[in-house]
Amino acid sequence: GNPTKLLLLMKVIDETYDDLESQSVKPDLVFLFHGRAAKLISTKPLDLPLDEEEAHEEALELIKKLSLQAGVKM
Repeated sequence: GNPTKLLLLMKVIDETYDDLESQSVKPDLVFLFHGRAAKLISTKPLDLPLDEEEAHEEALELIKKLSLQAGVKM
């Protein structure tokens, strides 16, 4: 449920995806969001502290980018 932690995890996953492709490995990733993390990707507006909004927006952009990649299911 923490946008900063979600952003960190999404950055690691994004880098891992790129590393797999650079090694000619076809990525096959499945993402599940549950618990408080699910609220962070909801379409409902969230009332987040200002210091967490930027991390939240960046995490959502990475999620969107990854969801469009081949071999990724969310």
